[in-house]
Amino acid sequence: MKFKFPKPPLPHFLKNSLLILILLLSFTAPLYSTDDNNYILQTFTSNISETFKNYSYYNLYIPFYMWHNRLMYDSYKTDRYNEIPLGLGFAVSRETICNIEHSLFSVAFSDSNHKLQITTGYTWQKKWYNSSQNWWLSAGYTAHFIQRYEYLYIPIPMALPVGGIGYKSFAIEAAYFPGPYNDGNVLFTWARFRR
Repeated sequence: MKFKFPKPPLPHFLKNSLLILILLLSFTAPLYSTDDNNYILQTFTSNISETFKNYSYYNLYIPFYMWHNRLMYDSYKTDRYNEIPLGLGFAVSRETICNIEHSLFSVAFSDSNHKLQITTGYTWQKKWYNSSQNWWLSAGYTAHFIQRYEYLYIPIPMALPVGGIGYKSFAIEAAYFPGPYNDGNVLFTWARFRR
């Protein structure tokens, strides 16, 4: 008989995951001893704190495609993987005068194995606007935790490159998950609506 793990309740996933992120970051602070590392960690945590307290807009995330790199997988695996990650996410964001966008987000979606995955974290992106300020490109990173069925929904830390293209309040963004052969190597894409 196969044991099924219960899914966490969705109404609390945003609050619980953000709390886990903040707690884990605060507990890792004493592990850094050099001045440079302290400065980096303090900047990182203060950006998270400032965004949490003084966000200026909301974002709705709608995951729509997960591309498994066919050069890094056997066709047996890719033929049975889910590549349409049905789900929904929410974020709070602020943008600085230097066109740096800071976001705190949480997204729940159907992963490659058709199981619930929850991803929660922080995104830093530099934006480059065109002359009319309507179109923009962005590039940066995301530092987040994933919670997956096969890991008993224990938060696993991860950092990934992220980028996107946007028009006014709409954007298409993506992050790439690297990995060894037959694991990882997924381009995860989502639509983002700013409100």
